[in-house]
Amino acid sequence: MGAQRSIGPAVRPTRRHTALRWLALALLGLFLTLSFVFILLPWERLRAPLVAQLEAATDLTVRIDRIEPTLLLPAPALGFYGTQLTLPDGSLFEIEELQLRPAFSLRWLQGTPALRFRLRSHQGDGDGTFFGGATPGARGRLSNLDLALFAQLWLPMDEPAAEGRLDAEFDLALRDGDWIGEAAWDARDGQLDLESLGFTLPYPIPYDLFSGALVLKPEGEIELLELVLDGGLFDARGAGSILALGGRGPGKIDILLALLLREKSLRPLVEQFGIELDAEGRTKVAISGSPRAPRFTPLP
Repeated sequence: MGAQRSIGPAVRPTRRHTALRWLALALLGLFLTLSFVFILLPWERLRAPLVAQLEAATDLTVRIDRIEPTLLLPAPALGFYGTQLTLPDGSLFEIEELQLRPAFSLRWLQGTPALRFRLRSHQGDGDGTFFGGATPGARGRLSNLDLALFAQLWLPMDEPAAEGRLDAEFDLALRDGDWIGEAAWDARDGQLDLESLGFTLPYPIPYDLFSGALVLKPEGEIELLELVLDGGLFDARGAGSILALGGRGPGKIDILLALLLREKSLRPLVEQFGIELDAEGRTKVAISGSPRAPRFTPLP
């Protein structure tokens, strides 16, 4: 006799499965409806008032060629194309593409908007999140950014204080007019023009690596957690603080620095600041005073 086949009971969808299926279909329908409404909105009408508000709130001259919605998963995005930001000194930052879309964040439950951003430019790229509300801010990373442009944005100098390409991570918030938070960076293959910062040096200092980490505090204070410079002329390691750089008065510097001079011909130039070097070109100094008038104190 052949083997007896056992036929189990037919699997029938439960009420829970049916309800979940209808809920999923309803949510999908709502998503598609909102997406089409989003796409059909006259976003181009936003361009002129947005440019006017940005220029009124900053010292920048702003140009946006077009604004277009894009259907992306998991949420639609708004694309800004052909954007140009002109600094007061005439420096130009061109953004080929900037995309904004709602971010998945618990801040929405608190009534605080959060937007994911993606920036693409030949002067650098960026990805992260903008936060609105009473304390707006941003968190994300920058890659291959033009360091000269970045320095012009943050340091009120007539000439670029630095050159190179920068990678950075940041978590910042704007509170009572001050940027606070943390940031870390790595710059490579560039140079520092310390003369534009008030140091009397005859030429810029080239570097292979310029990296560090800092904390921005209220009242314009910058705490340098780590500062590293590796280059052909000298290597440096340091930490300390800078107060009110380029903003409120002359400012104040308090930095401890370990220095290794590699270019022996610079020894007389370094020693004119009162810095004593050992036979190998090593020294430790405390830098005080202001960015425009620094003082160097040798350390044992």
